[in-house]
Amino acid sequence: MAAFQNMIENEIPDSHYVVIYTPIATLYSVWDAIAPSVYNTFQNVIGSTLVNNTQPEMPFSLFFQKGDPTSLVEKHYPDYITDSQGNNVTITGTAMSVSYAGIEKTPMIGPAAHWETIYWKRDSLEPVPSDSVRLWIEAYDISGAQQLLIDTVFTPNDSIIEVNNILPAAQYPFMRLGVYYHDDDEFTPAQVDRLHVLYQPVPEAAIDGTLGYYISPLSADSLNEGQDISFAVDIRNISAWDMDSLLVNYWIEDVNREKHPLPYERQGPLLSGETLRDTIEFSTVNLAGLNSLWVEVNPYVNGSIVITDQPEQFHFNNLLQLPFFVQGDDIHPILDVTFNGMHILNNDIVSPESEIVITLKDDNPLLLMNEDADTSAFGIYLTDPNGIQRRVPFIDGNGNVVMQWIPAEAQDKKFRIIYPGNFDLDGVYTLLVQGTDKSGNISGDMEYRISFEVIHESSITYMMNYPNPFSTSTRFVFTLTGSEEPDDMIIQIMTVTGRVVREITEAEIGPIHIGRNISQYAWDGTDEFGDPLANGVYLYRVKAKINGEDIKHRESGADSHFKKGFGKMYLMR
Repeated sequence: MAAFQNMIENEIPDSHYVVIYTPIATLYSVWDAIAPSVYNTFQNVIGSTLVNNTQPEMPFSLFFQKGDPTSLVEKHYPDYITDSQGNNVTITGTAMSVSYAGIEKTPMIGPAAHWETIYWKRDSLEPVPSDSVRLWIEAYDISGAQQLLIDTVFTPNDSIIEVNNILPAAQYPFMRLGVYYHDDDEFTPAQVDRLHVLYQPVPEAAIDGTLGYYISPLSADSLNEGQDISFAVDIRNISAWDMDSLLVNYWIEDVNREKHPLPYERQGPLLSGETLRDTIEFSTVNLAGLNSLWVEVNPYVNGSIVITDQPEQFHFNNLLQLPFFVQGDDIHPILDVTFNGMHILNNDIVSPESEIVITLKDDNPLLLMNEDADTSAFGIYLTDPNGIQRRVPFIDGNGNVVMQWIPAEAQDKKFRIIYPGNFDLDGVYTLLVQGTDKSGNISGDMEYRISFEVIHESSITYMMNYPNPFSTSTRFVFTLTGSEEPDDMIIQIMTVTGRVVREITEAEIGPIHIGRNISQYAWDGTDEFGDPLANGVYLYRVKAKINGEDIKHRESGADSHFKKGFGKMYLMR
């Protein structure tokens, strides 16, 4: 539609006569969707009153002289679709011309590597000719722009030899012949029997599909995003002349009509009769939907519609379009964040030297976040206790690595970011994380956000046993602050009279970390020898040291359940 509008408005000169017709129903509903401005061309440039979307979708025809709105003849054919007789549709208009003069022109000739000879023959219709006949030779450059006009008397039978001396093909690879007739006595123009132009053509390359084309996977009409495509087709020199080094352009036109060039180096000369068949590979990442693979041999350059990379006879056989459909990856990746290998709850306490590990898992094996992953797709922000938020970079302004990343492997499909946090201030921090996979799918409708507290001073809360009372076993819950875990810890369990019946060592308690702890160890109500203790009330206390010094007590909601550091537990079998 855009090309049609440009032709009507800009390419056809004023005073030329134009016929426009539709052989089938006029799909105004489609025009409305893809080119509503075409109505302006019909109404404002041509002057039509019938061609608009208020009319029935039936054929129409127009006849007019460009630039003269009064010459317009237009007609609708509302019964055309139902006319079972197959009658022709007609339109009648008037074309005015000079009766004693006329011009004929040949199509464009060339491109030529070398012009040789122009031959012609013509004769008059009367014994005593009153004709005036002239031969025009129009010379055009490689862009198709006319550069020179040679005007000569058109004799009855003659030739121009060594044309290349007059019109060097290197400068004027195209020409067109025109014959001007003038006979105002008899009104009988001279008759042209022949016009011959001899020249050496330029080479001619063509996409040769006689052997088909290679494409892998074979189901390339329906692919999953992330699959790679391999493609090859024959490009043949079908002329008797060698071509210089050959440029071939490959590109993808995606569902949004955006062009994605595919890199392909210039090839060596393509000799007469030889074939170029290279395999080009490309990924379907970010190509969800209906796409087209395009191949253009000896392409137009500088965006021109005329100039090719090197002179060639034709260009229509240098283009190939292959559609393919890609099923998009629309599954959100899974984001996970740990502090020193632990998942924390909102407002938990963490170590000032916590290692934060962020993982993004995409279950699509074709789109692993590997070495070519785009780290800018991750947004990692930290707000400190003063309320100042900053984006955590992978590399700071001095070139120092702040966060390192590890590409995903096929086994677990997890892309990892390691941030060795060093939190200098006491207080509450907020971490915000958002990531995307290779398809642009975000890790969730909401970003991951968590607040955590940092306390540099080492302290420990009273240990609460849970459940309490218990019948089979109970564990110990406590909170630890600072940056070091106790190197000496023991839980003493005793009767109400003070006799120690069980001591649980640090080795038995299990792993301890900064923050909220629930002991891996569960006491089952037995003494040092493994014998079951009697039901009743038992006291317990905890001794914890770092480098031989007692750890400071941290107040908590558990304090009301302890007296002088002793807690009570109830064994009820």
